[in-house]
Amino acid sequence: MPGRAPLTQVRATASLLNFRGTAWMPEPCQSCNRREIDWGGCRCQAFALTGDAAATDPACVLSPDHAIMAAAVAAAAADPAPLVYRRIGAAVPVG
Repeated sequence: MPGRAPLTQVRATASLLNFRGTAWMPEPCQSCNRREIDWGGCRCQAFALTGDAAATDPACVLSPDHAIMAAAVAAAAADPAPLVYRRIGAAVPVG
């Protein structure tokens, strides 16, 4: 198919593969004894809160960006949104 790359090429060039193993991890992850347990935390969470997928996961108390996560949790607790179950074609409020 035109415009489709072979899987071997995709695997060799995919930027997400940069996050395999531990060599990519910044400090404090690089020297943390949990680095091979949590693998540096959540890349999506790091990207969502810091704009950098390679940043230390802000959920970790050792992260230099932990204050961002703490502020987000505090803001959510101060003004909780109502829980709404999503269904195909309709939203159903709870409570």
